[in-house]
Amino acid sequence: MAYKYLADGDYAVWRLGDGPVAPWIETFNPIRGWIAADLPRQAGDAQPVSEAEAMQVCDALRRRVAANRIRMTALEAAKAIAHREHSHQSDKAGQPYIGHVSRVAAQVSDDHDAETVAWLHDVVEDTSIELSDLGDEFAPHIVAAVDAITRRVGEAPADYYRRVRGNDLARRVKLADIADNSDPVRLAGLDSATRERLERKYRQALEAVSA
Repeated sequence: MAYKYLADGDYAVWRLGDGPVAPWIETFNPIRGWIAADLPRQAGDAQPVSEAEAMQVCDALRRRVAANRIRMTALEAAKAIAHREHSHQSDKAGQPYIGHVSRVAAQVSDDHDAETVAWLHDVVEDTSIELSDLGDEFAPHIVAAVDAITRRVGEAPADYYRRVRGNDLARRVKLADIADNSDPVRLAGLDSATRERLERKYRQALEAVSA
């Protein structure tokens, strides 16, 4: 039995064998295992590999897909928690608060972990959820980022922003949070005094997080 590997970043692995009627070809699917396939046109560039080398590639693909599925599960859980906990809340302009959370999440949607933290970034600070409630559902680094982005009662702003800057996930989500909060479209619905106060607040926040 022969194995071929197309080193194009897609972990494309085929195995070829001789059947009673005609040669057969299978490709490795990380969820379904080996499945019947036709060699694609670019397979002419595929390099022969040993069975051991082919199995290493298959194992790497299986682990990568499994990790992505776990991250997606965490992301879906975070989104569900956010919708449940923020469903009856409104922002300063009277708009559904979940709109703000979803926009922050969209800004960092290129990273599963950052998007997961974004959906959760206000649940500890603004709802009945406690940080300990998240420990059974999410990985420690997600919980740590949510902890970093959550303000403590009576905490000095300098201490808060120092903690945010110390956690890369929290810092990225906080920058997205500030960007949405300072969006002129959102602020336009407020009275001038409130708008000017918030503009100053978010300018200072941006400087503190970016320091």
